[in-house]
Amino acid sequence: MRRAKDEIAVVDGINQMTALAAQDLEFGFPGTGKKVVNRISLTLAAHEMAALIGPNGSGKSTLVRLLSGYLKPDSGVVWLFGQNIGKMPRKAAARLLTVMPQNIQFETPFTVEEIVRMGSFARPEGLDCHTAKILLQRLDLWELRNKAVTELSGGETRRAALAQALAQKPSVLLLDEPAANLDIRYQYELMELIAELHQETGLTALVVLHDLNLAAAYASRIIMLDEGQVAA
Repeated sequence: MRRAKDEIAVVDGINQMTALAAQDLEFGFPGTGKKVVNRISLTLAAHEMAALIGPNGSGKSTLVRLLSGYLKPDSGVVWLFGQNIGKMPRKAAARLLTVMPQNIQFETPFTVEEIVRMGSFARPEGLDCHTAKILLQRLDLWELRNKAVTELSGGETRRAALAQALAQKPSVLLLDEPAANLDIRYQYELMELIAELHQETGLTALVVLHDLNLAAAYASRIIMLDEGQVAA
């Protein structure tokens, strides 16, 4: 439920109705002498679904890792519902935000269902059987639930990783190229599912995509990166 305007708290100028915000983020990998992310500022409103696009090497994946708190910026701050994510306990941040990374490798032969259940580690209540079944069915993984994740195809692996991320029941979901390795049908089915979850739960989503058509079809706003800066 949205809070009334007079109840909105403000922390260092960041309104708590803003789900995620970056202020003047800069980051460069040591020894390169180059800023991969160069003074980026952006906001994601609560309940917004935005797409992040740009050419290879534009800094999209690095920005996602900075927004999630996985990487520490050289300068600048990331705010998660008004809190400095760099100062939040990891588990507290994980209850609010989760990431589906671009490169996914399951090295231990857990079953698909086990991997999905592991996604709820930050939730003390865990994941009930009914919710797990719904996730597996909606992502076309039910028939694969007892299969080892190490035996999945590339597309199946990405769907399993998405189900694991959704099992965390996050308020903010960052998806780095979720449609990679999926055929056209599953690309649109996946984006349709993300859009449905956004509508049903008020989930805030930032989706990294290469396909401008997908971005235009499902995102309420498109953010373009070019050479580490927001271009549009």
